[in-house]
Amino acid sequence: MRDILFYLLAFSALASALLAVSLKEVLHAALALMASLFASAGIFLLLHAELLALAHVLVYIGGVVVFIVYVILLTKPEGETRKKNWQLQYGLAGLTVLGFLLLLFFSVPWKNLSNQKFNVNDESGSLTEAGLRLLTTSDSGFILAFELMSVLLLMALIGAASIAKKSDSDLDSVQSDLSKGKSL
Repeated sequence: MRDILFYLLAFSALASALLAVSLKEVLHAALALMASLFASAGIFLLLHAELLALAHVLVYIGGVVVFIVYVILLTKPEGETRKKNWQLQYGLAGLTVLGFLLLLFFSVPWKNLSNQKFNVNDESGSLTEAGLRLLTTSDSGFILAFELMSVLLLMALIGAASIAKKSDSDLDSVQSDLSKGKSL
């Protein structure tokens, strides 16, 4: 049953990732990216990596993708599509993917992989251990990085709000269009 669920989640992650890069509507592509990230979070749950699944959902889906959707909705009129001349970009993307696959193929010691053993105890990936290590002030803790990341995210939020804020002249033109009966 776990194998079937794994393959189902892997297929849905790959299919929605392909949709995310091939759809012409930018908003639909962002929603496909969200579906792909949900499927990969499900794979993390199957592997008993609850912390990674939770971080995946909170950070990537809850933060990054929602931010992308807000930017799309604030900057592009609904229904505007991407440019149709993408042959060069598809070719360059294909060559880049091929290069990374060749690099992966030639850099991994395939013969030694079956002989390796991994020692992982039950507490190594627990939420309690990760939380304690994240908020510890000792040399093995990450409290400074945690606080710096919170300041960075706050600055990004303030920057996004200032970019999305419409100027007074834009608001006046919208109000005049609405008073004339035009829709946004």
